[in-house]
Amino acid sequence: MKIRRKSSAKKEDSELESRLNKLVKALEKLSPQKIEQLEKILQAPQKQAYTITEAAKMLAVDRETIRRNIVNGSIKAIRLNGRGHYRIPADELECFIGGGK
Repeated sequence: MKIRRKSSAKKEDSELESRLNKLVKALEKLSPQKIEQLEKILQAPQKQAYTITEAAKMLAVDRETIRRNIVNGSIKAIRLNGRGHYRIPADELECFIGGGK
């Protein structure tokens, strides 16, 4: 029984190491500006969703740039009460910055 657990733990460690190596390679491909934007998100208080203003500050762009990206579908956002107020899910913002869109 103990041997299986050690074997299982080694396999999990190997898989984790492989995932970390892939992440490092992906990060090496990012521009310094993209890395800086990701750092801002990671340093900000963790929220589930951000306003257009908050996203614009993190990305160092104008609010209208964020709004345009929402309208054209580059950033997925949730519209609140049909009044034009949007919330951008944190994972969507991270994906956008990382070039996943």
